[in-house]
Amino acid sequence: MDGVNMISIIIPMFGRAVYISACLESVLKQSYENIEVLCVMDGYSQEINKVLLKYSYDKRVKIF
Repeated sequence: MDGVNMISIIIPMFGRAVYISACLESVLKQSYENIEVLCVMDGYSQEINKVLLKYSYDKRVKIF
């Protein structure tokens, strides 16, 4: 990684999708770009899945 530190941000996926979307927007807009965002789902939610699909194209976002 050429001496640059990677930051891992773990976000549990439960609750309301509107808050998850706001959280992901905030994290992805940070000035430090060498991050990975680990979205951990504890169960299936169609509402949350729709939100995560929007962010799945960002290579920094990983969905578990």
